[in-house]
Amino acid sequence: MRSVAEFDFNGGKNSVYTKYSDELFEIKKVIENVDAESCRTKESHEKTMPGKILYSPRKLNVFF
Repeated sequence: MRSVAEFDFNGGKNSVYTKYSDELFEIKKVIENVDAESCRTKESHEKTMPGKILYSPRKLNVFF
C-alpha cells in the first residue's frame, strides 16, 4: 500500500515531523508493507456499483 496524501492543519504536520519523526517513519513502513491488493475481496451491494470488488476493511485491519 502507499500513502498518497498528507494533510496539515495549523502547522501540525511540522510539529509531528519534529517531535515524532521515529514513530512517523515506523507508521510509513507499516503502510508500505501492507499488501492491499490481497484485501480486495468485498463485493459491493450498492445500487450505483453492484458487483464491484472493493477493499475489505476487516482484512486491511488484520494486515495493519
